[in-house]
Amino acid sequence: MGHSISLLKRKYVWLQGDTDEALAALKEDLVAALPKQKVIANNRVVISKDILAGGEYGVIYRGTFDGNSVAIKQSKSDVEYIKAFLCEIKVTHFIGDHPNITVFHGVVLEGIQHRVCLAAFELSAFGNLNFFLKEHDVDDNSGDSKKKIPRAGVENIPKMALKQSVLINFCKQIATAMAFIAEKKVVHRDLSTRSILVFQNNVVKITDFGMSRKLYDSPNYVQIEQLPIPMPWRWMPDCDFQSLNMHFQKCSIL
Repeated sequence: MGHSISLLKRKYVWLQGDTDEALAALKEDLVAALPKQKVIANNRVVISKDILAGGEYGVIYRGTFDGNSVAIKQSKSDVEYIKAFLCEIKVTHFIGDHPNITVFHGVVLEGIQHRVCLAAFELSAFGNLNFFLKEHDVDDNSGDSKKKIPRAGVENIPKMALKQSVLINFCKQIATAMAFIAEKKVVHRDLSTRSILVFQNNVVKITDFGMSRKLYDSPNYVQIEQLPIPMPWRWMPDCDFQSLNMHFQKCSIL
């Protein structure tokens, strides 16, 4: 663990020069930062055609890991996205286990030279919180849940009106997880209902650390260079706009 922390404390600089050499170096760096059981063989993972989510950074499929149902995240093939993907995996592992943070099972790096990187995560049966809240939206006139169109990739959810106590419990779980992340000196920078997954028994878990940054020895961390990938301006914390190169520890929990 100490070794992985020391690797994380190195300033992240985009590698220049030959792309294959750069990818090989990134792979070597990540393998050194992860325990052996987190670097998994490609034949242990099966990806279905069922897309759970998609966005700027990649696609998430339903799949299996050692026969167990999981969510498989696949990076885009562009080298800059692969670099960001590997950085996300490193930060995710560094944060560690928490009841309200999705479980990271491992990463597949065998195809990195062919621009393919995969990561296996805990599968949410009910999808993200954004979808869940819309699914349980209440009609102000009748008091009944509005009829929704079923969404592919998630289980059918019994229609019900969410009680205030359930919503407060969601907030408590999210705040607890964010406090844990802050203790690790990590800022999420992309916390929104779409980056929170819903599980059985009204358990919610934070996911998607693609925009997260590790704060090092000072209250803020200066990036060497901006990521050449789109930023989630719509839900980024206000303090991130004060200086795009500075990330403050409590930006995501203010």
